[in-house]
Amino acid sequence: MKIQVLFGVQLPVDSLIAQIIHYLTIAWGLILFIGNFIASMLIALGVIFWLSGWKLSRGRQMVLGGIILFLVMLWMAWNAPWIAFLS
Repeated sequence: MKIQVLFGVQLPVDSLIAQIIHYLTIAWGLILFIGNFIASMLIALGVIFWLSGWKLSRGRQMVLGGIILFLVMLWMAWNAPWIAFLS
């Protein structure tokens, strides 16, 4: 009896894994978007506080925190966990 090996057969597990990766990619993009939005709002509010003279130290802290958060989001965008997995 001859055994045939079928190449290119797509198992149901493959489509499930593809869907999971798709939804994780969407969630990762959403996390990056929210993080960048919060960083930009921190910087904008910090500049307003700092330049208006209302809360000088809090404004400087907010600007610094926004810049740090933006750099962390940039690092997260360049070092996505699945980039090493896919390459």
